Amino acid sequence: MLGVCMSEVRFGYTDRKILDSISFRAEQGKLLCVLGRNGVGKTTLFQLLLGSLKGYEGRIEVNGKSLEEYEEKELAKQIAYIPQSYHPAYNYTVQDMVLMGVTPSLGMFEMPGKKHVQRVEEALESVGLLHLRHQNFCHISSGEKQMALIARAIAQNTRILVMDEPSSNLDFGNGVRVMKLCQKLAHQGYLIIQSTHNPQHVFSYADEVLVLEDGKISVQGEPAKCLDEEILSRIYQIPTRLFCCSEFQQKICVAL
Repeated sequence: MLGVCMSEVRFGYTDRKILDSISFRAEQGKLLCVLGRNGVGKTTLFQLLLGSLKGYEGRIEVNGKSLEEYEEKELAKQIAYIPQSYHPAYNYTVQDMVLMGVTPSLGMFEMPGKKHVQRVEEALESVGLLHLRHQNFCHISSGEKQMALIARAIAQNTRILVMDEPSSNLDFGNGVRVMKLCQKLAHQGYLIIQSTHNPQHVFSYADEVLVLEDGKISVQGEPAKCLDEEILSRIYQIPTRLFCCSEFQQKICVAL
């Protein structure tokens, strides 16, 4: 299977359990949103998928191969991570920042060549930032930075992208642009796994949703079919109403 699979995965620290019996499959060509209030284990789940945490129980597969069988560099060719934000220590240009994504495909002591620069330019063009390639990364807007980080992951030449709340630090317009880009990439065959605190993003853009509660998966499936007012009210501990919008053929989430 091209995608990721977790089977009966458990993880915790000496003083507390974080994830308990987590099992799910996510295939390429899908946008999967992970919902859950702060502290339920979303970040831990992502760190496990990325191979950053050891000592778990169960089995994790990436593109049909056990996570434990991958060397770090080989895993970086399969799955990429896009953080909420990034603050580099040096004044890199946008192009140089995205060029870092080709590192896993370089040999020892190999420097990026013309083909790598071309890959970077194609990635920047795909997110609409080619015109900013020579700009200082620190001087572009928050929305443009997030797009550049997505371009870096595309340049990494993987088909699985893990995103930690990609629109949380953005205004309404940039948030929508990022979510539309994520949806577009999923339609192009990428697997996008992202956490979010915005249920409306799930209804508007996600193919599937996974709800984490108390270290377990309580809900998984198509958002319109498996998310209801009771679940959302319980997750976020605030009264929530859902309304059906026939014009856009989706549900609208309102907090009361």
